[in-house]
Amino acid sequence: MGTPIDIAILPYLQAWRSNTTSSFLDIRLLSTPRGSPVDPLDGATGVSFAAADFKLEVHVLPGDDLPTLTGTPLLTIVSPALPNSLALFKELANQLAAKGLSIDPNPPKAQRPPGSLVRKFLPPSYQNAVNYVPGKANNLVTTGSDYCCALKMNGIGSSYTPLDPPSSKIAWGQVIANLLRTPILAEAAGLVRPLSIQIADPTLVKNGGFLFITLGTGSPKTGAMKIYATRFPSLLPGKSRKLYSPVFFPVLASPAPGNYVKMFAEIEDYDDGWAKAVHCTQPEQLNRVKQDVSNDIRPVKEMGIELGWDDEQVTIWTNRQLADTGPDAALDVPPGTAGYAVDVRQEGTTNWHSLVTAEGKFVLGIIDLGGGVRQMELPVPINPVRPFAEKNRGISTGGTFWLPIYYTRWTGPALVLDDELAVILAGGKAVAAGNLKATNPGATLTYGKSYDFQVRFMDHTGGGPQTNDPHITPGPSPIATQLFKRFIVPLAPTIASTVPAKPALFSPFTAITQISVNRPLLQYPAVVCTGKYTNAQNLLKQDVQIAAAAGREPGLPDPDVDRLVITVEAESFPHDPLATDGSFQPIFVTTRPFPTDPTFQKPLLLDIQWQDQANVATHRAGAESQTSGPLTLPTARTLRIRIAATCTFNNGYFGDQDVCTGPSIYVTARKDSTDERNLFTHLLPSEQFSAYFLQPDVPSNQAAPVPAPNNTGNPAALLLPTASSIAAVAPSDIASRFAAALGFRVVGSTMKPQTGNRVVFGCASGLRGIIAPDGSSITFGTKIDLGLRWLTVLRLLVTRDWTWDGFQPQAISISRDGNNVGTIKFPRVASQDAISAASAGGVDPRATTEIVFIDSINPLPPPGTFPQTLNPKYVVTPMFQGSPTADPPFTISIELPVTTPPSQVPTLASAGIAMAPYVRDQAPNYTFSEPRQKLIWLEFTSPLADPHDAYFARVLRNVPDPLLGVSEVELQPLPGLPIDPELVRQIVQGEANDSAGLNAMTQLIPSDETPTTRFALPLPVDTSSPELFGFWTYELRVGHTNKIWSTAQGRFGSPLLVNGIQHPPPQLTVKVQQTTSGITTSAPHAVSSFRGSVVAFAFPRTTLWFMIYVQATQVDGADSRNILLLPPVQGKIPARGRERRPLFSDSWASAVFDNTRILSALAGFGFDSHAKLSVMAVEMTASGTTPIIDPLAADLGRQRILRTSGLTAVPQRC
Repeated sequence: MGTPIDIAILPYLQAWRSNTTSSFLDIRLLSTPRGSPVDPLDGATGVSFAAADFKLEVHVLPGDDLPTLTGTPLLTIVSPALPNSLALFKELANQLAAKGLSIDPNPPKAQRPPGSLVRKFLPPSYQNAVNYVPGKANNLVTTGSDYCCALKMNGIGSSYTPLDPPSSKIAWGQVIANLLRTPILAEAAGLVRPLSIQIADPTLVKNGGFLFITLGTGSPKTGAMKIYATRFPSLLPGKSRKLYSPVFFPVLASPAPGNYVKMFAEIEDYDDGWAKAVHCTQPEQLNRVKQDVSNDIRPVKEMGIELGWDDEQVTIWTNRQLADTGPDAALDVPPGTAGYAVDVRQEGTTNWHSLVTAEGKFVLGIIDLGGGVRQMELPVPINPVRPFAEKNRGISTGGTFWLPIYYTRWTGPALVLDDELAVILAGGKAVAAGNLKATNPGATLTYGKSYDFQVRFMDHTGGGPQTNDPHITPGPSPIATQLFKRFIVPLAPTIASTVPAKPALFSPFTAITQISVNRPLLQYPAVVCTGKYTNAQNLLKQDVQIAAAAGREPGLPDPDVDRLVITVEAESFPHDPLATDGSFQPIFVTTRPFPTDPTFQKPLLLDIQWQDQANVATHRAGAESQTSGPLTLPTARTLRIRIAATCTFNNGYFGDQDVCTGPSIYVTARKDSTDERNLFTHLLPSEQFSAYFLQPDVPSNQAAPVPAPNNTGNPAALLLPTASSIAAVAPSDIASRFAAALGFRVVGSTMKPQTGNRVVFGCASGLRGIIAPDGSSITFGTKIDLGLRWLTVLRLLVTRDWTWDGFQPQAISISRDGNNVGTIKFPRVASQDAISAASAGGVDPRATTEIVFIDSINPLPPPGTFPQTLNPKYVVTPMFQGSPTADPPFTISIELPVTTPPSQVPTLASAGIAMAPYVRDQAPNYTFSEPRQKLIWLEFTSPLADPHDAYFARVLRNVPDPLLGVSEVELQPLPGLPIDPELVRQIVQGEANDSAGLNAMTQLIPSDETPTTRFALPLPVDTSSPELFGFWTYELRVGHTNKIWSTAQGRFGSPLLVNGIQHPPPQLTVKVQQTTSGITTSAPHAVSSFRGSVVAFAFPRTTLWFMIYVQATQVDGADSRNILLLPPVQGKIPARGRERRPLFSDSWASAVFDNTRILSALAGFGFDSHAKLSVMAVEMTASGTTPIIDPLAADLGRQRILRTSGLTAVPQRC
């Protein structure tokens, strides 16, 4: 004896039909056996489910209380077995057996996966449709990145675990589930039984209530029955309406425990069977998961319009079915919805069209269900999926399941079953006559049109509202509207003519003159959606075999493509950021229209015309302005012609501008130029040709010499600049200095241009430089090659843009003074530095390329000769591919100054004082004399060897005379030669003699002898400066004069240091004043000065003596003589000057000659009282320990005379 078979019974509400005479509740009763439908229900000898006649007891319970199995049924309905039911099940079993499948008599019991949760991402279209506010299903839905992250498959291991193979056994439950998907078969099998229940007393249902059905007395004995009740709303007499059962309630002996408030609310919302929140969108990008799709690619196939509805509610219902946790998991409230029906209409019209209709003859084996070709609606199911990543992380069951973002999409055909045309185009066969297939919707999906969508719920019996039934319960978005646009980018056009391949570098190439181009193909369903073909489906079918032979997908010429976008690209350099593909960068874009053709089959014939151009930017304007006629291409470039199909943009038809243009095909082309004149830009002379003389580096472990205060040092070392001056002027590294002078940079010993500038280097062989393969840098093998020689730098600006390739491999030849010194290659590659930062504003750096050629010239004069300036002459000869007309070779020269210092070193033979002629007043007067200019003269052992040279001197330091002032002063180190260190001396073309360094020393004044060895030393300060009282240290050198152009560092030879030179002191001045009592004379004491400050003892160390003279006329009257009238008088300092002060600044001594003595002396000499008188002052140095009483008379010569004043006339007294 077998096990009795359980039965589940669910009544699905369909409609309330009521008039003045009668009222009916239409339902579709679903009864399913939980076991074999062909075995006895009682497990013994009784009838099977398929052959059973049932007596159905209908219970209608008004009110809100959950129903129980108590009470009296409203009525009993006899439902006999259907004639084909048993045979239908048996035929299904036979067909399964024919396929190798067998019915499993004891299948495992279906269980909810433990720990399961169903979630859904809410797309923006849903959020906008319902004005989304979180709250209804917080933990079940998301608007963030959860869904995207889940599909990224985080945690997937390195190996793939395949799914288990399907079992060869199938349960009857699976067979029944498949039957329920086809309502006609489900009804023929007796699973679905349409019933009309008459409600004799309409008041029974006016306030709503529950309806359930049980098997009554007289029905076959079964196992347990699972009874569910459906709730109906308030039903009023005479007011018919459609009904729907969104949720079922369990019917038990006593009220089922639990909170069913939410279910009551759901029934109120959905008891009319219509979706309340319909939303839709059209995919604009290929990626449908990633939320930020601004940079994603467009769809490659038409994806139609995506549809969704009631996302939160559907997620809640799905969780109730699947989840084993949560507040609703314990409630036995199965949803009544098996799937959904979608209707469409063109916006502005009234007729709806179902997108879920199918038709066919229902014949199963020998069983013909009759009716010929029958139509029915099939539901659109919604199934959650679990990301594979969870299973791969070891979660074998349960876990998080996700509902799709959108539940379905419409591309033109029905939403159910296979798209028959798509199957045929894929190489399949059409659906056999009579077999079930989707019907063609009454609406056609066409670009540029808007469509309305509504969604109907379909229950497990195939019931639910119909297309034109009214919406009873309002919702936020019962109808969604979408403007359908084209987001499918056209494919690449095809070339009908043969074109040559890309040429090898410097190899001959045949120039093309014409290209024939066809429209690209557009595939299904997009080509149908254009609406441009009246018979698109038949034409597509005709292309199936042709497409298969060509190895492509069937398609038709894209009718939206009306012209070609032609982008002419020139080959630039690898990794060029302006390159759109590989090393090709676009130079101009133009269009050409396709010829008018209703079949869209005629090709476009594109003629080619060649033109010489220095810069493709200049070519661009003219070429882009032409939209008809030949395509003009620049010569001397490797070109690639990108040809893309494009459409005229219509905002209501195309999704965006970028959709209108598709990918390109490529055609390579090249032609040698015919005219290459004006190859070089004439730069400023200072930019075009210059020369550099670099001083060698100061060793890192050796600073420039700085002599100690009392150290004469190494004289020759004073030529070098100090380490601090080097750092202040330029980098200490010689290569860095050279690069900085050129505006370049150095990395190690490699010189490179600044970022953004393309420079091609070349160098003479004598420089031993290594040029990079791309020509963008030069590496110096040794620094010796850079120092103490002229580096001539020729800089040429090639006025051809970076795409030009008209040079031969050896691009430019350079000769100096008739001898070839090097060649420059013009590589078809540039450094990353050059191409990465080339700016687009201002002067286009890509329009030119700078050529830098460096030559090395030895500046030393030949042995036995004196240094002379140099005048190298260079000739630049470009070499082209082909034989274009070109300019003559470019010639340029430059004058270079002397850089070799004089080799002669000065040697002193003697020295003395040279004085200017004596000047007095004109005879016969002799009352005063002018101060005499005095200079030191130096005599050298030999005259100057080089006629361009002279002797020079400069002051190294001075100190005060210790006899006059403070002797202990702080001495500074001897200074280096104050000339430009000329770490980098630059000479530009056309530069004149700049006398560099000439002012660093003072040229000595030669005597009138020829040749001479005697020279006067000019005073270092003003003749009145007190610093002349001190001692001076001088440096003497032989240097080049301004007769020859010399650099500062090459100006002077080795020095001779001379210590202790004392210049003639400042002129002593005397003041005289005549009063009634006598003549007062005064004069200042010598004051010692050091660095601008007075340094002296507290009391003067010199004495001032004053003498008075009278003028006596010679006997012949021709002149006068001065006679000392009175003995010399020592001057005295006034009392205020005798104060002992730390520093003495302006002590004046004075003496008075009494009138009585003067008159007496005059009378004694025989002069009258009005004789002309003059005075003179003499300053004597200190006398030591022995006092000198009469230094100017009896003791004359025992004390040093420091200085004397001139003769000063005594003013006449009135």
